[in-house]
This record gives sequence, structure tokens and C-alpha cells, in this order.
Amino acid sequence: MFPAICFPPSHSQSLQQLWSRAGRRHPHQSGRSIFTLGYGCDSFAPGLKMRYRQDPLSLALCTRRLFKSDRESGVREHQEAVGIRPDATRCQPLFDRICLPDNNNNGRMYFMTSHAPRSMRLIINGKSAGDPSLRSAVKEIRKAGHPLDVRVTWEGGDAARYAAEATDEGIDVVIAGGGDGTVNEVAGGVLSAGEHGQINTAIAVVPYGTANDFAAGCEIPIGDPLAALQLAASGKSVLIDAGRANDQFFINVASGGFGAEVTVNTPPELKKALGGAAYSLMGVVTAAKATPHSGQVTLPDGTSESGDVLVMTAANGRQCGGGQQVAPHACLNDGKLDFLIVHDVDMQSFGQVLREILTLDDETNQYVSYMQAESLKMEFDAPFQVNLDGEPVSSKTFEFSVIPNAIRFILPASAPLAS
Repeated sequence: MFPAICFPPSHSQSLQQLWSRAGRRHPHQSGRSIFTLGYGCDSFAPGLKMRYRQDPLSLALCTRRLFKSDRESGVREHQEAVGIRPDATRCQPLFDRICLPDNNNNGRMYFMTSHAPRSMRLIINGKSAGDPSLRSAVKEIRKAGHPLDVRVTWEGGDAARYAAEATDEGIDVVIAGGGDGTVNEVAGGVLSAGEHGQINTAIAVVPYGTANDFAAGCEIPIGDPLAALQLAASGKSVLIDAGRANDQFFINVASGGFGAEVTVNTPPELKKALGGAAYSLMGVVTAAKATPHSGQVTLPDGTSESGDVLVMTAANGRQCGGGQQVAPHACLNDGKLDFLIVHDVDMQSFGQVLREILTLDDETNQYVSYMQAESLKMEFDAPFQVNLDGEPVSSKTFEFSVIPNAIRFILPASAPLAS
């Protein structure tokens, strides 16, 4: 369970110094000694209940000495805890175990280290909380020694509030159990809690949504809660950018125009039955009667261009609407958003539009504009519908911008969206 490094007896002085720094003499006796420095474990060895406290060096220190005698009366065991401070606080351990075997082990010493498990909080909606596979996965993660508690949402705003509370409490990982909307809400809660200081809480995802575009783009396990929780428990966290639309955040994509109308108009029953394919089906229906919106686009250098907008996306991730690629060159931590605008187009030209989205060649494109920028302003003559990670908002003016290295996410090592 723990990696071990063997030291010869000549290294005992370094252990003596370590023990002295903790304010105790190095004990020498003929029995076996187990010195445990750590935090967050209920037990270290069978029959030994451990207590952990923090010494002045921010080490969690607890010592158990187990003496055994082979007298005829049987084995005598004695346990003693030393080096304890009553004013303990949460800390990160440097070591987990130093073991000094008795003379029968040729005087060799074993120095074992391990990291404390991450504290995790899963935020999940009430409907998904009853999923047997999720409940089983939570049990398996806890059985493996990972601290994990659960918060169940019942109404809008709960996920953001729970995420903010977890950030304030110093929870290591907040797990968004849901789709892109839940990821958005959890990220917003973490970001709002860290507005006045550094954010140390990372976000992981257990996909439970209709489209799961962010999870799919990052290759987070979908349909396997245990694998997703294992990633949350042991995966590497990566700093990624966040998008901002006016005063609201988005992590994956902000999409406007008829694409946003598709999300709003797709019946919940169809979402449940078809998943991401429901958006594609509704997209065909909506496109047939889509009308462009007149507006003006202002670039970061101040230049403006007026025209009709049928569809627009401001992308931090690469896909939205149930797997539709809208920003194939997007990267989550490049300090830019990828903007795509589809201008007025008739139904006969939709095939050409799709080809232009695939090539993104501004020199030859007739209907599609594409650019990477840190910000963009869009003003419309009438209220314009935009979805922020699937959550609809409406306004006549949108100012899009990127917040570089805004928040930590736990992603697979193979995630194509992180450079």
C-alpha cells in the first residue's frame, strides 16, 4: 500500500533529528516501533486506532509503540501515543510512516511515505442521486480511503451555493454531478467564492447531463460514475481559462441565435429519450424557420462591423449542442476564446455553411467568420438569446471576454483541450 525505501543504520541520525524537531527523544528499545506522521486516516494497522495532531512544524505527528514479549505468559502489547498537541488543525502531511524493526531484521530501517487523500464533495441533483451505479461508486471510493461527502440539489442556485461553501471550507475537490449546466453552476460558485483570494479548490465532473459536451470534449468518462470518481480522486488538476459574458461565467461554450433557441425549445421528454441527438433533431426543425438578428460586432482593436447574425459561439471548449464541433482549434488554457459567426443564409446553402465551419478559412468563406481573441462585443437591435453552457440568458448587448488561468479542473492526462 505504501512505497518503501530502505535505509541502513547509518541513517539513523537523520531520523533522530526529525524526531528531535518534534520535541521528543528518539526512543530506542528492543521492541518494534512504529512512528506515524500523517493526517486523514482512521487507522494505520489492524487493532491500532490512530489519533493525529499538528506540531509546530505543520507535521501531523502520532507515535504508536508496540512492544511484544515472548514470555511463557503470552504476548504482551503496550500502546503509547506521544508528541500530541491539543490545538490540532488540518494540515498536509510530509510523511506517513517511519518503521524501525527490531534487531532480528538485521538493523534495517524502513521509511515509508504517502500523500493524504483529497477531501472531495459531490454535488448532484435529486434525480441522479438515486442512481444505483452512482451510489455503488460512492461506496467504492469511500472504501478505498478517499474522503467523500455528498450534497443533493433541489432547486436552482443550490449547486453554486454548495460549491461556494466547499471552497470556503477548503475542500480539495468539488465534483459536479450533472451536465454542462451543472458544471457551469459549480464553477460559478467556486469562482465567486475565490474572487478576493487564491482559489485552491479544483473541480471534477461526473457526467449526468443530456449532452455532456464539456466532459466529452475533455474525454472524462461518461456513463461510468466509478471511473469518473476515481479520476477526481487521483487525477491531475489543470488551470484552465473561464469565459465571461457580461457578468456571468461560462466554462465550455456560449452560443447564440437559433442554436440557443434549440436548447430552450427542446422538450425535456425528448432530451431524456434521445440525449444529445435531441438537440440535432430540434436544430433541423428550428433552422427551417430561423431568422437572422441584425447587430454590430466590435473587435478588440475597436473596429466594428454591422450585419446579420444567424448563429454565434464564443468557445472555450470545442463542442456544444450534443457534440456539434464549433471551435476545433479551441484550447482551455490558451488565454483566448474562439468566436464563430454564421451570417444570414438560406436553407439551400446550409451544406456550404457546414463545409466552411469544418475548414474555417476566412479567405474563402462566404457565410462563416472565425477568429480567436481575448474579447468581443456584440450589440443587437432586439434581445438576443445566448446559452452559457446550456443555460439561457437574453440581452441586447453582450461583452465576451476570457479570464486566463481562472480555475482548476481535474482532467484526464489525454484531454485534448488542455495544452
